[in-house]
Amino acid sequence: MSRKEVPRAGLLKALLAGKATNAQGAAALRLSVRQVQRLKVRFQTEGAVGLLHRSRGRPATPRLASGVRTQIDALLQTRYEGFNDCHATEKLASVAKRSASGGALWACPPSTGGAPSSIASGARPKRAWASSSRSTAVPLIGSRGAAPR
Repeated sequence: MSRKEVPRAGLLKALLAGKATNAQGAAALRLSVRQVQRLKVRFQTEGAVGLLHRSRGRPATPRLASGVRTQIDALLQTRYEGFNDCHATEKLASVAKRSASGGALWACPPSTGGAPSSIASGARPKRAWASSSRSTAVPLIGSRGAAPR
């Protein structure tokens, strides 16, 4: 179960035992009262397994066929090795006549020409903000470096 799904079972047990109201459960789970009612029914009939997301384990709908995917992987490892995802997508579309979205290339492991591991893992550089204590006013001529207030 995910971190989001773990506390649901205990809270729903309390709701079914009458220790809390549907409105209190909805506030705790950040759901509507109707959704909490639906979860209670599913929890009664299926148990904790019924609280899991229904799409768990299913493949994504907008995916490439496995044969096309293996051809693209082979091209990324040989002909287009070292290309970034944007350039590889353009080359696959124009030269190899294969359509692959940038997202499909991001799903590739870094060894097959996908995103670098630091980017694929979600590590993004921090944005450098200008210090708010510094003045952006331009000093006037003859003001000896002090900005007018």
